[in-house]
Amino acid sequence: MGVFKKTAKPAKATAPKRSLASHKPFNWICTAYTISSILTRIPLWTLCFLLMPSSRLDPSWSLKRTLLVQIGRRLVDMIGRVEAPVPLSLEPGKEKDQFVTIDPASADNYQGPLNNPAVAPATIGGTWYPQRPRNLKGLGAHDSVILHLHGGAFILGDGRNDQAGYLASVLLKHAGAKAVLMPQYRVASRPGLDPFPAAIQDGLTAYLHLIEVEGVAPRNITISGDSAGGNMAIALVRYLAEHGPAAGIPQPQSAFLISPWTDPKKSLLPAKHMKSDPHYATDILAHSILRWGTREYARLVPATDPYITPQDHPFATPVPVLINLGETELFVDDGTQWAQDMARVKGNVVELNIEAGAPHDTLLLGNMMGCKKSAEGVGALVGAFIKKHQEE
Repeated sequence: MGVFKKTAKPAKATAPKRSLASHKPFNWICTAYTISSILTRIPLWTLCFLLMPSSRLDPSWSLKRTLLVQIGRRLVDMIGRVEAPVPLSLEPGKEKDQFVTIDPASADNYQGPLNNPAVAPATIGGTWYPQRPRNLKGLGAHDSVILHLHGGAFILGDGRNDQAGYLASVLLKHAGAKAVLMPQYRVASRPGLDPFPAAIQDGLTAYLHLIEVEGVAPRNITISGDSAGGNMAIALVRYLAEHGPAAGIPQPQSAFLISPWTDPKKSLLPAKHMKSDPHYATDILAHSILRWGTREYARLVPATDPYITPQDHPFATPVPVLINLGETELFVDDGTQWAQDMARVKGNVVELNIEAGAPHDTLLLGNMMGCKKSAEGVGALVGAFIKKHQEE
Protein backbone atom coordinates (compact mmCIF):
# COMPACT_ATOMS: atom_id res chain seq x y z
CA MET A 1 0.00 0.00 0.00
CA GLY A 2 1.32 3.44 -0.86
CA VAL A 3 1.35 6.08 1.83
CA PHE A 4 -0.68 9.26 1.44
CA LYS A 5 1.64 12.28 1.60
CA LYS A 6 0.28 15.73 2.26
CA THR A 7 1.47 18.35 -0.20
CA ALA A 8 0.05 21.16 1.91
CA LYS A 9 -1.40 21.47 5.36
CA PRO A 10 -5.20 21.50 4.97
CA ALA A 11 -7.26 24.28 6.45
CA LYS A 12 -8.82 23.27 9.75
CA ALA A 13 -12.60 23.18 10.03
CA THR A 14 -14.11 25.88 12.21
CA ALA A 15 -16.15 24.68 15.16
CA PRO A 16 -19.82 25.70 15.21
CA LYS A 17 -21.29 27.61 18.12
CA ARG A 18 -21.67 25.33 21.14
CA SER A 19 -24.76 25.06 23.31
CA LEU A 20 -24.85 26.83 26.68
CA ALA A 21 -25.05 23.46 28.48
CA SER A 22 -21.68 22.44 27.01
CA HIS A 23 -19.83 25.15 28.95
CA LYS A 24 -18.72 24.98 32.58
CA PRO A 25 -20.42 25.05 35.05
CA PHE A 26 -23.63 24.47 33.08
CA ASN A 27 -22.47 21.04 31.87
CA TRP A 28 -22.00 19.95 35.49
CA ILE A 29 -25.42 21.31 36.44
CA CYS A 30 -27.07 19.53 33.49
CA THR A 31 -25.37 16.25 34.36
CA ALA A 32 -26.23 16.45 38.06
CA TYR A 33 -29.85 17.39 37.33
CA THR A 34 -30.34 14.53 34.85
CA ILE A 35 -28.86 11.87 37.11
CA SER A 36 -30.79 13.03 40.19
CA SER A 37 -33.99 13.20 38.14
CA ILE A 38 -33.51 9.64 36.92
CA LEU A 39 -32.77 8.32 40.41
CA THR A 40 -35.87 10.04 41.77
CA ARG A 41 -38.13 8.64 39.07
CA ILE A 42 -36.92 5.03 38.96
CA PRO A 43 -39.08 3.89 41.93
CA LEU A 44 -42.15 5.57 40.45
CA TRP A 45 -41.55 4.12 36.99
CA THR A 46 -40.97 0.67 38.45
CA LEU A 47 -44.19 0.74 40.45
CA CYS A 48 -46.22 2.11 37.56
CA PHE A 49 -44.92 -0.34 34.94
CA LEU A 50 -45.18 -3.25 37.37
CA LEU A 51 -48.77 -2.61 38.41
CA MET A 52 -49.95 -1.43 34.98
CA PRO A 53 -48.14 -3.35 32.21
CA SER A 54 -50.29 -1.53 29.65
CA SER A 55 -48.48 1.70 30.55
CA ARG A 56 -45.14 0.36 29.32
CA LEU A 57 -43.65 2.02 26.25
CA ASP A 58 -44.44 -1.13 24.28
CA PRO A 59 -46.86 -3.75 25.68
CA SER A 60 -44.60 -6.59 24.56
CA TRP A 61 -41.62 -5.31 26.56
CA SER A 62 -40.44 -6.63 29.88
CA LEU A 63 -40.24 -4.35 32.90
CA LYS A 64 -36.44 -4.36 32.60
CA ARG A 65 -36.40 -3.25 28.96
CA THR A 66 -38.99 -0.54 29.59
CA LEU A 67 -36.97 0.92 32.45
CA LEU A 68 -33.70 0.73 30.55
CA VAL A 69 -35.14 2.57 27.53
CA GLN A 70 -36.60 5.28 29.78
CA ILE A 71 -33.28 5.74 31.53
CA GLY A 72 -31.22 5.38 28.35
CA ARG A 73 -33.03 8.14 26.44
CA ARG A 74 -32.53 10.62 29.29
CA LEU A 75 -28.83 9.80 29.55
CA VAL A 76 -28.40 10.08 25.78
CA ASP A 77 -30.19 13.43 25.85
CA MET A 78 -27.81 14.60 28.58
CA ILE A 79 -24.79 13.56 26.52
CA GLY A 80 -26.16 15.50 23.56
CA ARG A 81 -26.67 18.61 25.67
CA VAL A 82 -23.29 18.74 27.43
CA GLU A 83 -21.35 17.95 24.22
CA ALA A 84 -18.38 16.48 26.07
CA PRO A 85 -15.11 16.29 24.06
CA VAL A 86 -14.20 12.88 22.68
CA PRO A 87 -10.41 12.45 22.46
CA LEU A 88 -9.09 9.47 20.52
CA SER A 89 -5.72 7.84 21.06
CA LEU A 90 -3.50 5.79 18.77
CA GLU A 91 -2.03 4.01 21.80
CA PRO A 92 -3.04 0.33 22.16
CA GLY A 93 -4.34 0.74 25.70
CA LYS A 94 -6.31 -2.19 27.14
CA GLU A 95 -6.69 -3.70 23.66
CA LYS A 96 -2.92 -4.43 23.50
CA ASP A 97 -2.23 -6.67 20.48
CA GLN A 98 -5.81 -6.35 19.26
CA PHE A 99 -5.12 -2.73 18.35
CA VAL A 100 -3.31 -1.69 15.17
CA THR A 101 -2.50 1.57 13.41
CA ILE A 102 -3.45 1.89 9.76
CA ASP A 103 -1.86 4.32 7.30
CA PRO A 104 -3.80 5.94 4.45
CA ALA A 105 -3.59 4.48 0.98
CA SER A 106 -2.20 6.40 -1.99
CA ALA A 107 -3.87 9.74 -2.69
CA ASP A 108 -5.51 8.69 -5.96
CA ASN A 109 -7.89 6.39 -4.05
CA TYR A 110 -9.61 9.35 -2.37
CA GLN A 111 -11.57 10.91 -5.20
CA GLY A 112 -14.76 12.93 -5.63
CA PRO A 113 -16.49 13.48 -2.28
CA LEU A 114 -13.46 12.11 -0.39
CA ASN A 115 -11.10 14.68 -1.92
CA ASN A 116 -11.64 17.73 0.28
CA PRO A 117 -8.92 20.40 0.69
CA ALA A 118 -9.86 20.91 4.35
CA VAL A 119 -9.78 17.21 5.36
CA ALA A 120 -6.88 14.95 4.42
CA PRO A 121 -6.69 11.17 4.95
CA ALA A 122 -4.88 10.33 8.18
CA THR A 123 -3.37 7.45 10.11
CA ILE A 124 -6.07 5.81 12.22
CA GLY A 125 -6.38 3.05 14.78
CA GLY A 126 -8.35 -0.15 14.55
CA THR A 127 -9.34 -3.01 16.83
CA TRP A 128 -9.31 -6.62 15.68
CA TYR A 129 -11.71 -9.19 17.12
CA PRO A 130 -11.19 -11.74 18.58
CA GLN A 131 -7.48 -10.92 18.13
CA ARG A 132 -5.09 -9.66 15.50
CA PRO A 133 -4.98 -12.37 12.79
CA ARG A 134 -1.63 -13.73 11.69
CA ASN A 135 -2.55 -14.63 8.12
CA LEU A 136 -5.69 -13.75 6.17
CA LYS A 137 -4.31 -14.43 2.71
CA GLY A 138 -5.51 -18.00 2.47
CA LEU A 139 -9.15 -17.68 3.45
CA GLY A 140 -11.60 -20.18 2.05
CA ALA A 141 -14.52 -19.26 -0.19
CA HIS A 142 -16.93 -19.33 2.78
CA ASP A 143 -14.77 -17.38 5.24
CA SER A 144 -15.78 -13.80 5.99
CA VAL A 145 -13.95 -10.81 7.41
CA ILE A 146 -16.25 -8.02 8.55
CA LEU A 147 -15.18 -4.39 8.36
CA HIS A 148 -17.53 -2.71 10.81
CA LEU A 149 -18.06 1.03 11.30
CA HIS A 150 -19.33 1.64 14.82
CA GLY A 151 -22.20 3.93 15.74
CA GLY A 152 -22.07 7.08 17.84
CA ALA A 153 -23.92 9.90 16.01
CA PHE A 154 -20.69 10.82 14.11
CA ILE A 155 -19.26 12.23 17.36
CA LEU A 156 -18.78 9.35 19.81
CA GLY A 157 -17.12 5.96 20.04
CA ASP A 158 -13.87 4.26 19.16
CA GLY A 159 -14.72 0.66 18.22
CA ARG A 160 -12.73 -0.71 21.18
CA ASN A 161 -13.82 -3.43 23.60
CA ASP A 162 -15.70 -1.27 26.08
CA GLN A 163 -17.95 0.11 23.37
CA ALA A 164 -18.13 -2.60 20.73
CA GLY A 165 -16.93 -5.83 22.31
CA TYR A 166 -20.43 -7.26 22.64
CA LEU A 167 -21.31 -6.43 19.03
CA ALA A 168 -18.12 -8.10 17.82
CA SER A 169 -18.81 -11.20 19.92
CA VAL A 170 -22.24 -11.58 18.31
CA LEU A 171 -20.76 -11.32 14.81
CA LEU A 172 -18.05 -13.86 15.62
CA LYS A 173 -20.29 -16.37 17.36
CA HIS A 174 -23.64 -16.03 15.62
CA ALA A 175 -22.72 -14.60 12.19
CA GLY A 176 -19.73 -16.92 11.82
CA ALA A 177 -17.20 -14.20 10.98
CA LYS A 178 -13.57 -15.28 10.83
CA ALA A 179 -12.47 -11.87 12.08
CA VAL A 180 -13.90 -8.39 12.64
CA LEU A 181 -11.96 -5.15 12.16
CA MET A 182 -13.41 -1.96 13.67
CA PRO A 183 -11.65 1.20 12.53
CA GLN A 184 -11.24 3.96 15.07
CA TYR A 185 -12.36 6.53 12.53
CA ARG A 186 -12.05 10.23 13.29
CA VAL A 187 -15.13 11.65 14.98
CA ALA A 188 -16.48 15.11 14.23
CA SER A 189 -16.67 16.40 17.81
CA ARG A 190 -14.07 18.23 19.83
CA PRO A 191 -11.13 18.15 20.23
CA GLY A 192 -10.33 16.78 16.76
CA LEU A 193 -13.00 18.65 14.79
CA ASP A 194 -12.91 16.14 11.93
CA PRO A 195 -16.13 16.51 9.91
CA PHE A 196 -17.23 14.71 6.76
CA PRO A 197 -15.49 13.28 4.77
CA ALA A 198 -12.92 12.28 7.43
CA ALA A 199 -14.81 9.22 8.69
CA ILE A 200 -15.51 7.93 5.16
CA GLN A 201 -11.87 8.45 4.20
CA ASP A 202 -11.00 6.34 7.25
CA GLY A 203 -13.48 3.64 6.28
CA LEU A 204 -11.88 3.46 2.84
CA THR A 205 -8.42 3.43 4.43
CA ALA A 206 -9.41 0.41 6.52
CA TYR A 207 -10.98 -1.36 3.52
CA LEU A 208 -7.84 -0.90 1.41
CA HIS A 209 -5.72 -2.01 4.36
CA LEU A 210 -7.61 -5.31 4.44
CA ILE A 211 -6.99 -5.86 0.74
CA GLU A 212 -3.49 -4.45 0.21
CA VAL A 213 -1.78 -5.09 3.56
CA GLU A 214 -3.64 -8.02 5.11
CA GLY A 215 -4.13 -9.71 1.75
CA VAL A 216 -7.86 -10.37 2.20
CA ALA A 217 -9.65 -11.08 -1.07
CA PRO A 218 -12.58 -8.69 -1.66
CA ARG A 219 -14.88 -11.72 -2.01
CA ASN A 220 -14.23 -12.42 1.69
CA ILE A 221 -15.00 -8.88 2.92
CA THR A 222 -18.35 -7.67 4.22
CA ILE A 223 -18.77 -3.97 5.01
CA SER A 224 -21.14 -3.15 7.85
CA GLY A 225 -22.16 -0.41 10.25
CA ASP A 226 -24.63 0.34 13.00
CA SER A 227 -26.60 3.57 13.52
CA ALA A 228 -24.39 6.46 12.35
CA GLY A 229 -21.88 3.78 11.37
CA GLY A 230 -24.63 2.38 9.15
CA ASN A 231 -24.88 5.79 7.52
CA MET A 232 -21.11 5.72 6.94
CA ALA A 233 -21.26 2.18 5.57
CA ILE A 234 -23.88 3.36 3.06
CA ALA A 235 -21.57 6.21 2.04
CA LEU A 236 -18.62 3.83 1.67
CA VAL A 237 -20.60 1.35 -0.44
CA ARG A 238 -21.87 4.26 -2.52
CA TYR A 239 -18.34 5.58 -3.00
CA LEU A 240 -17.07 2.15 -4.08
CA ALA A 241 -19.91 1.88 -6.60
CA GLU A 242 -19.51 5.40 -8.01
CA HIS A 243 -15.74 5.93 -7.79
CA GLY A 244 -14.24 2.50 -7.15
CA PRO A 245 -13.98 1.44 -10.81
CA ALA A 246 -12.12 4.61 -11.83
CA ALA A 247 -9.74 4.26 -8.89
CA GLY A 248 -9.26 0.54 -9.48
CA ILE A 249 -10.80 -0.41 -6.12
CA PRO A 250 -12.68 -3.75 -6.09
CA GLN A 251 -16.14 -4.22 -4.59
CA PRO A 252 -16.73 -6.12 -1.33
CA GLN A 253 -18.71 -9.34 -1.19
CA SER A 254 -21.71 -7.90 0.69
CA ALA A 255 -22.86 -5.28 3.18
CA PHE A 256 -25.23 -5.17 6.11
CA LEU A 257 -26.63 -2.20 8.01
CA ILE A 258 -27.96 -2.26 11.57
CA SER A 259 -30.42 0.56 12.39
CA PRO A 260 -28.84 2.85 9.78
CA TRP A 261 -29.36 6.60 10.21
CA THR A 262 -30.57 7.52 6.73
CA ASP A 263 -31.88 11.07 7.27
CA PRO A 264 -29.52 13.15 9.43
CA LYS A 265 -30.71 16.43 7.89
CA LYS A 266 -34.03 15.96 9.71
CA SER A 267 -32.30 16.42 13.08
CA LEU A 268 -31.50 20.04 12.19
CA LEU A 269 -35.22 20.86 12.33
CA PRO A 270 -36.72 22.06 15.63
CA ALA A 271 -37.01 19.30 18.24
CA LYS A 272 -40.81 19.21 18.01
CA HIS A 273 -40.61 17.59 14.56
CA MET A 274 -38.62 14.61 15.82
CA LYS A 275 -40.51 14.33 19.10
CA SER A 276 -43.81 14.08 17.22
CA ASP A 277 -42.65 10.79 15.70
CA PRO A 278 -44.63 7.94 17.35
CA HIS A 279 -41.40 5.95 17.77
CA TYR A 280 -39.56 8.68 19.66
CA ALA A 281 -40.95 7.50 23.01
CA THR A 282 -39.95 3.88 22.39
CA ASP A 283 -36.30 4.52 21.64
CA ILE A 284 -33.17 5.66 23.46
CA LEU A 285 -32.25 8.22 20.78
CA ALA A 286 -32.71 11.89 21.65
CA HIS A 287 -32.97 14.93 19.42
CA SER A 288 -30.11 16.69 21.21
CA ILE A 289 -27.45 14.11 20.36
CA LEU A 290 -28.62 13.70 16.75
CA ARG A 291 -28.64 17.47 16.24
CA TRP A 292 -25.17 17.80 17.77
CA GLY A 293 -23.84 14.99 15.58
CA THR A 294 -25.27 16.32 12.33
CA ARG A 295 -24.20 19.90 13.08
CA GLU A 296 -20.60 18.80 13.68
CA TYR A 297 -20.40 16.25 10.86
CA ALA A 298 -21.92 18.51 8.18
CA ARG A 299 -19.70 21.56 8.81
CA LEU A 300 -18.03 21.55 5.39
CA VAL A 301 -20.68 19.84 3.26
CA PRO A 302 -24.46 20.47 3.50
CA ALA A 303 -26.40 17.84 5.44
CA THR A 304 -28.54 17.39 2.33
CA ASP A 305 -25.59 15.88 0.44
CA PRO A 306 -26.36 12.25 -0.60
CA TYR A 307 -23.18 11.06 1.12
CA ILE A 308 -24.49 12.45 4.43
CA THR A 309 -28.24 12.00 3.96
CA PRO A 310 -28.92 9.01 1.71
CA GLN A 311 -32.69 9.38 2.25
CA ASP A 312 -34.38 9.95 -1.13
CA HIS A 313 -31.03 9.41 -2.88
CA PRO A 314 -30.91 5.73 -3.90
CA PHE A 315 -27.99 4.50 -5.99
CA ALA A 316 -26.99 1.44 -7.96
CA THR A 317 -24.55 -1.00 -6.39
CA PRO A 318 -23.38 -4.51 -7.28
CA VAL A 319 -23.05 -5.27 -3.55
CA PRO A 320 -25.95 -7.18 -1.91
CA VAL A 321 -27.23 -5.21 1.09
CA LEU A 322 -29.08 -6.39 4.21
CA ILE A 323 -30.85 -3.79 6.37
CA ASN A 324 -32.07 -4.55 9.90
CA LEU A 325 -34.36 -2.10 11.71
CA GLY A 326 -35.98 -2.29 15.13
CA GLU A 327 -39.77 -2.27 15.05
CA THR A 328 -40.01 0.42 17.74
CA GLU A 329 -36.96 2.54 16.88
CA LEU A 330 -36.92 6.12 15.69
CA PHE A 331 -35.21 5.28 12.39
CA VAL A 332 -37.60 2.50 11.32
CA ASP A 333 -39.85 4.50 8.96
CA ASP A 334 -37.04 6.38 7.21
CA GLY A 335 -34.93 3.23 6.98
CA THR A 336 -37.79 1.21 5.52
CA GLN A 337 -38.45 3.84 2.87
CA TRP A 338 -34.77 4.02 1.95
CA ALA A 339 -34.56 0.23 1.69
CA GLN A 340 -37.59 0.18 -0.61
CA ASP A 341 -36.14 2.96 -2.78
CA MET A 342 -32.85 1.06 -3.04
CA ALA A 343 -34.64 -2.16 -3.95
CA ARG A 344 -36.35 -0.42 -6.86
CA VAL A 345 -33.02 0.45 -8.48
CA LYS A 346 -32.36 -1.97 -11.33
CA GLY A 347 -29.75 -4.57 -10.47
CA ASN A 348 -29.72 -3.92 -6.71
CA VAL A 349 -30.14 -6.79 -4.26
CA VAL A 350 -31.62 -5.47 -1.02
CA GLU A 351 -33.10 -7.40 1.89
CA LEU A 352 -34.99 -5.75 4.76
CA ASN A 353 -35.66 -7.24 8.19
CA ILE A 354 -37.83 -5.58 10.83
CA GLU A 355 -36.77 -6.83 14.25
CA ALA A 356 -39.96 -7.46 16.25
CA GLY A 357 -40.41 -5.32 19.36
CA ALA A 358 -36.85 -4.01 19.16
CA PRO A 359 -35.57 -0.49 19.91
CA HIS A 360 -32.53 1.04 18.26
CA ASP A 361 -29.39 -0.98 17.49
CA THR A 362 -29.79 -4.17 19.53
CA LEU A 363 -26.60 -5.56 18.00
CA LEU A 364 -24.67 -2.87 19.87
CA LEU A 365 -26.87 -2.48 22.94
CA GLY A 366 -28.61 -5.83 23.31
CA ASN A 367 -26.67 -6.86 26.39
CA MET A 368 -27.51 -3.58 28.13
CA MET A 369 -31.12 -3.18 26.97
CA GLY A 370 -32.42 -6.65 27.78
CA CYS A 371 -32.41 -7.69 24.10
CA LYS A 372 -29.66 -10.33 23.96
CA LYS A 373 -31.79 -13.03 22.30
CA SER A 374 -33.00 -10.56 19.71
CA ALA A 375 -29.45 -9.38 19.02
CA GLU A 376 -28.25 -12.96 18.63
CA GLY A 377 -31.06 -13.55 16.16
CA VAL A 378 -29.85 -10.58 14.13
CA GLY A 379 -26.34 -12.04 14.19
CA ALA A 380 -27.64 -15.34 12.82
CA LEU A 381 -29.57 -13.46 10.13
CA VAL A 382 -26.38 -11.65 9.10
CA GLY A 383 -24.48 -14.95 8.93
CA ALA A 384 -27.15 -16.53 6.73
CA PHE A 385 -27.16 -13.48 4.45
CA ILE A 386 -23.39 -13.56 4.00
CA LYS A 387 -23.34 -17.28 3.39
CA LYS A 388 -26.14 -17.11 0.82
CA HIS A 389 -24.32 -14.55 -1.28
CA GLN A 390 -21.00 -16.36 -0.95
CA GLU A 391 -22.64 -19.36 -2.60
CA GLU A 392 -24.06 -17.40 -5.54
